[in-house]
Amino acid sequence: MFGGRAEVFAVVLVVAALNAASHRIIASLANGWFDAALSLFNLSAIVWFALFAIVRIGLEDDDRPASRADYTIAGLILLACLLPTRIPALAGLLAGAGYLLATSAPGSVPRRLATVALALGGPLFLGPVALNLFGSELLPLDAWIGGTLSGHPVVGNVIQTPLGQPDLMIMPGCSAFNNLTIVLLLALTLAQLLQVRFGRRMVTAVGSACLAMILLNGSRLASMAIWPEHFDWLHTGGGAVLFGYAALLVMAPIVGFAVLRSARDAA
Repeated sequence: MFGGRAEVFAVVLVVAALNAASHRIIASLANGWFDAALSLFNLSAIVWFALFAIVRIGLEDDDRPASRADYTIAGLILLACLLPTRIPALAGLLAGAGYLLATSAPGSVPRRLATVALALGGPLFLGPVALNLFGSELLPLDAWIGGTLSGHPVVGNVIQTPLGQPDLMIMPGCSAFNNLTIVLLLALTLAQLLQVRFGRRMVTAVGSACLAMILLNGSRLASMAIWPEHFDWLHTGGGAVLFGYAALLVMAPIVGFAVLRSARDAA
């Protein structure tokens, strides 16, 4: 029967996460529903997987019913989602996850889904904020990787192209560091689904996947510099979608193998 603590917060936190990402979802509809669906509504497949995991974990057996305080917190989060800006919903997502973490036992169902929900704050909040604060230090590194792979000189966060072609300026939205929080989100989501300890093997896998993401994003930037006539396709079109799926195909096996190995060792 619906009303368990985990079930209530699973629904509320998913609603809050979707509201926090509403700006990306709405922007994806500009080119029509087909293109929006193809791009997964401008959200990583890992984000959708994490949302599924929250619901899946929330449906596991949990005998503890929601308390009056739980319903109050859940109601406040839903009220935040009704406001005409995504910031309150994002705050509600993080606050709700933090509340569950603080009031749930280690290893419990609410603690596990709260961990995934808090990890969603990485791509939805921490990544963009970090680039806004430290972009002047991080973006030149993106440009250097892209310039090195393409063979073009780099000045700051700009890849210089041959005369007659526009230079390529790397902006925060094109940084590889957007993907690093996605890697951590995938690792934490799989670990909570399979109830695996986040040990040394997981840390190594996350580091390896992050390095792969940085190199793959550098390849995309290099492609833009080499073939500027296909910039729009590589930047926001089909090429960007293909690189997004390529990132998933590279990242998922690295992290997934480490989680499965950890689960087998713990069995």
